[in-house]
Amino acid sequence: QCGECYRQFNSQNELNMHMQVHRPRNVACPICGEQRFRSGANAVQHVESGYCTGCRGQDNARQQIYEFARRQSGMQQFLTGTPMLTNG
Repeated sequence: QCGECYRQFNSQNELNMHMQVHRPRNVACPICGEQRFRSGANAVQHVESGYCTGCRGQDNARQQIYEFARRQSGMQQFLTGTPMLTNG
C-alpha cells in the first residue's frame, strides 16, 4: 500500500514504480532550464524528444545529453572521452 495516497498494489515492484508519481518535479532541463522533471533521466528524455526549446538539431541534443551526464557525479565511470551515441 502506498503511504502517500493509500492505493493498493500487488507487488513491491508495482509500489516502487508507482512511488515515482509522488517524487517532486524539481529537476531542471540542463539545456532550457525548465524545472518540471522528477529525475535526470526524464530531463534527458525531454531533450532527446526534440521538445526542448534550447536544442536545435539532433546532433546538438546528443552533445547536450552527453555534457549533462558528464556533470552528474555518478555517471563519470560510464563515460569515455567521446560520446558513444549514434544516429539510428
